[in-house]
Amino acid sequence: QGCVGHQIPDGYRICGENLFAQHSIVYEDLASYFYVFSIWDEHNRCLNWADTGKMCTQLGLQIVPTLYEGVWDEALVRKLTFDLERVEGYVVRTQVGFEHADFGTHVAKWVRKGHVQTDEHWMHSAIQANRLRAPEETQ
Repeated sequence: QGCVGHQIPDGYRICGENLFAQHSIVYEDLASYFYVFSIWDEHNRCLNWADTGKMCTQLGLQIVPTLYEGVWDEALVRKLTFDLERVEGYVVRTQVGFEHADFGTHVAKWVRKGHVQTDEHWMHSAIQANRLRAPEETQ
């Protein structure tokens, strides 16, 4: 926030996943410790996906990886496979912008079975950092 906060328009907020601390699994090849999944304007409206990507590029922020882009196809999405030792889940969202009140009809999240694999919440234990990939591999 200290590096880009002054560039964010008044009233906007950027939402993302803070991946610095290990939660349920260890990430060893992150491009960033923060991955953006939505940007909201001063009217509490989520920007469309294209504008979210443009703003992330302008601010030098990492956007969440896109696994599939296109017309919703539940059968296709259900066929996606993941290494569940390295991936906790994914989020599905529409490409269009939407009002905050419509969040539930534009965004869904899937997490692996047994997602939480620790007895204690990660915030209440010693912080162990995930690892960033080497700088030459980030581009």
